Amino acid sequence: MKLLKMVILVPLLALSVTLKAQDKVKVLPPEAFNRMIVQDITHAITGESTPVTGIKVDVSKPEATISGMFPLKSKRWFAPDIISFDLKGGVTDKTFSFFKGSGSAGSAYEFKPSIHFFPAWSSAFFGKPPKNIPAKTYTISKNNLVVAEKNRVLDTIYTITFLYNHYLKNVKIYNPYPRDYSPVDSVIDSIAANLIPKVLNQPGLKLPGGLDRANILSYLPQTDTDGDNLLKPGTYYEKLIILFNKYEKRYDNLDDEYLDKQIANASDLWTKKQYYWFTVSPILRSDKVNEYQTKFKGRDSLYFKSGFRWSYGVSASMNFYSVWPKSWAILIRPSFSLMKTNNMNNLTPYNYETRTSFFQYNTAITQKIRANSAYNNFDIIEGTEKQLSCELYILPIKSLFPGGFISANISNSRLFKLATTKDRQDDDFKAGLEFGFVFNINNKEKDKTFLSILPYFRYDDLTDKLRTSTTTGLEETRKDFQDRNMSMGIKVGIPITLPKKTS
Repeated sequence: MKLLKMVILVPLLALSVTLKAQDKVKVLPPEAFNRMIVQDITHAITGESTPVTGIKVDVSKPEATISGMFPLKSKRWFAPDIISFDLKGGVTDKTFSFFKGSGSAGSAYEFKPSIHFFPAWSSAFFGKPPKNIPAKTYTISKNNLVVAEKNRVLDTIYTITFLYNHYLKNVKIYNPYPRDYSPVDSVIDSIAANLIPKVLNQPGLKLPGGLDRANILSYLPQTDTDGDNLLKPGTYYEKLIILFNKYEKRYDNLDDEYLDKQIANASDLWTKKQYYWFTVSPILRSDKVNEYQTKFKGRDSLYFKSGFRWSYGVSASMNFYSVWPKSWAILIRPSFSLMKTNNMNNLTPYNYETRTSFFQYNTAITQKIRANSAYNNFDIIEGTEKQLSCELYILPIKSLFPGGFISANISNSRLFKLATTKDRQDDDFKAGLEFGFVFNINNKEKDKTFLSILPYFRYDDLTDKLRTSTTTGLEETRKDFQDRNMSMGIKVGIPITLPKKTS
């Protein structure tokens, strides 16, 4: 019986000790884990995992957006992690205008910089013990080899820097490597003994073993400079400088290079990643439209004038992003915005024609006809609009199977009041809805989305209904109602990241 207990308990005890030992060792060091979080959230913001960022085209209402992203390296807790921007040019009343829009009656522009903050709430999971122990042990072993490789490169960098500084001390130089890590003297001596024959281009030169540093360095000639304290061309120092410059460039990116290797080693380990970040976005928008005034300078008028209507404000969002690397990703984004704007989105423009004589022959008159649209200046008012919205994306990963999205919003403003519409004089609330499918087209390796296609249906105001004018008593047509509120189209997104991912 005692033997049976031993047979059962000893393996369990060994397993328990193994689990406790494994728990003390992190799959990734903190700096690598934090870099992975920044990379993954950056890709989510800039469109490699979420749809429609970068250059955008909306078929139902042509518009284009140029997007950019700039990661920051400040370590202060209140500093943002990423600054991005969207510059959008589009249309109102079916007139496309991005670059030529300043002279068009229907142009619209929007500039929206965004500041992104990453709180320390994100996490990644790799299964439960004991099943995850072999994969975790293998990943840790590979990352230990990465650290050893990095240290070997650092040893070489320090040795080359030592040779560079020691024998070029007559030239203005400095040591650019104030590092906590440094190789022991014997390591520098050993590497120097192997480098000197290469620098001198004498592969047959064999330095005796056991030489101290002074004797090893005595095999190098003294610094050869001209009268201006500059190196003479054609000496071995040029090769040393080339070697130093090569390793200096590598040193600048050494930390990122080896952190990315560790992240890559653990990439197949994760079963779930869960990320959080905050976004604050100032917004500046202009709409250039035609307006006509029934009264101008106190008199009846058909005076038309095109000009800019400006809107500005700020929005803030909280982002929840869960990724199951081999199957799905879910993004939830509740947000709130406050805008100083106008009510043109709630109005219907009037179509009109301008006729001018082109030429006349006998009694026949040929005219030029120009069609356009305009808003009644009397109906346009300005005020504050508050909006609460939420977006949900369910996105396929490594699959052509479509995902889906839905976006809903509710808004409150006095701008929704329609003074000349029956039963709408006191409106201050509206609700919108948009939904559709997400088709992500991945690259050949199926680890990045390079194109997103979203067919969608949008209903701008679920509270709206057929409008009856209090002035004329006429009810609008159902087509006017549908044109104002309902739209179907396709959005196409090409992800662009500035600067490009370095890993």
